[in-house]
Amino acid sequence: MRFLFVPLLLSLLISCQSERPTTESVKDTTGDQDRLLMATLYMQQSAEYRALCRQTYRWATYALQEHLQRNPEQPAIVLDLDETVLDNSPYSAWQILQKEPYGKESWMEWTALAAADTLPGVGQFLRKADAMGVAIFYVSNRRVAELDPTLANLRQFNLPQVDSATVLLRDTTGSKVPRRATITDQGYDIVMLCGDNLNDFAAVFEDGNGAERKAAVIQHSAKWGTRWIVLPNPTYGAWDGAILQGAYDLTATQQDSIRKAALRSF
Repeated sequence: MRFLFVPLLLSLLISCQSERPTTESVKDTTGDQDRLLMATLYMQQSAEYRALCRQTYRWATYALQEHLQRNPEQPAIVLDLDETVLDNSPYSAWQILQKEPYGKESWMEWTALAAADTLPGVGQFLRKADAMGVAIFYVSNRRVAELDPTLANLRQFNLPQVDSATVLLRDTTGSKVPRRATITDQGYDIVMLCGDNLNDFAAVFEDGNGAERKAAVIQHSAKWGTRWIVLPNPTYGAWDGAILQGAYDLTATQQDSIRKAALRSF
């Protein structure tokens, strides 16, 4: 019976709202962002996170070398940006300290600074890929209005192949499938995808609930660590949306009630 509690609670919370504010406008004065605390500290302060990122990109280098042994024509790799190439944990820290939810305006204030650091190991991986003659594309759901500061941020670290033709940001849709199609339409063979969100890899993950996404992980098990390289992101992502069933317009307090109801305890 307890497994029926999450959808029931979600229905009750939604039915109690006379209006459905968006996450970009709501200010939940009864809640906070402390749910992000441990995840943000892990990303910013733990040696383990740094080791895990370096381990992931070292393995990606080995996997890429194996792909190139088959001599693909016009090989390319596609990477997400946020929490795959760039570290946005200072924005999460700001949310915690200011007790503010994610918002479009505050996010764009952060990206306009072009101040994000890179993840450990990603620079070495990208420079090796570039030296091996691999085309590099950065496909991100940052908005097209963020292109100039995003390019400036990436260029600070001398990352290869950074320009307006290779940094493909979101315009009309958050799905990355059409943007990946524009790459293959140019004759490139995408031999590797790197991301922190399973939506970065295939459409099958985009609309699924938690159970469906987990089943798809098993279905595509041969691709993990070979064609698909996953970076850890405990702060946000579609994994959280699956728990919330997409109800991002609920207040922080209401969302946390749903998250706690999803916990498995003894």
